[in-house]
Amino acid sequence: MTARAYKEYMDYCMRKQESYEQGIEDGVEQEKLVAARNMLAENIPEDMIVRCTGLPLETVRELAGEVSS
Repeated sequence: MTARAYKEYMDYCMRKQESYEQGIEDGVEQEKLVAARNMLAENIPEDMIVRCTGLPLETVRELAGEVSS
């Protein structure tokens, strides 16, 4: 394998790894949003949702507006 081919392969591997890691992060964030929506539907206070999910208060309030609509 030439040096150039090796570099291209390693670049490809790095891009795949970054894509995989981003997918995991996106999935975790989506699950936090689902949990927050479920908690809001159960009338759990916003401050407790923030503590439990780690979401910003602003995000929880936006979700509360969506859930109440």
